[in-house]
Amino acid sequence: MKIFLTFLVAVVAVLLLVKLMASMMGRITERILTGHFRALEAIVELDKMPQEWGDELKKMAEQGTVRTRQGTKRWEDEAKPFLMKKMKILRNHFEKSRFLEGPETRQILLSSLDEVRDRWNDSELLEILKHYDLKVDG
Repeated sequence: MKIFLTFLVAVVAVLLLVKLMASMMGRITERILTGHFRALEAIVELDKMPQEWGDELKKMAEQGTVRTRQGTKRWEDEAKPFLMKKMKILRNHFEKSRFLEGPETRQILLSSLDEVRDRWNDSELLEILKHYDLKVDG
């Protein structure tokens, strides 16, 4: 009888743990997807810098320097690569996403993101910040 109760408690504990992990993964996935769609909307529809990206740039500017694998660098030297990396991640997400209506929608979104990416790539950091009226102190 003791063995059965121990086994039953172990099974219940494992099932609760699996349920907790599934719930956490669902929340994490929802948060990531929501973040990508909000960033897309901000960039393409509203012509704004995504709030999270702007907050991160402000944080970088406040610190004045950024730690990288190559050492500590001025925030200004890392801000544009940061934005380009974020744009690449966003584009890759929508290139592979199953949450779009069809290939035409995907192509329109990717083209819009590519236009912004190319504009950022051809611009200096201060031009990008000015376009989005993003004020950072650094």
